[in-house]
Amino acid sequence: MKQRKNLLILAAILFIAAYFISFNKKNLTTEELVKTKCSRCHHTYEIVKDKRLSRLEWIAILDKMQANGANLSTNEYKNILNYLVENYSK
Repeated sequence: MKQRKNLLILAAILFIAAYFISFNKKNLTTEELVKTKCSRCHHTYEIVKDKRLSRLEWIAILDKMQANGANLSTNEYKNILNYLVENYSK
C-alpha cells in the first residue's frame, strides 16, 4: 500500500513537472501557441473546426475566451488573432 502511495506521488510530481516544462517552452510557433493556450479548454480540432470568421468575429471570440479565463499576454493575443485570421477567415 505504501509503495502504491509513493508511486502515485511520483507520478503526480512527474505530471506537474511535464506540465510546467511544456508551458514554459520558449520560441513557440504561433500554431503551437494556439494549441497550447486553446487546448487547455478545447480539443485541438474544436478550436477552428469548420470556422471561417472575420477578424472582428475572431476578436469577439478571443475576448470571450479571455473573459472565461484564458490567460493571454498582449503579444500572445495579437499573434493568435493574426494566425486565426490568416488561416481561418472568410
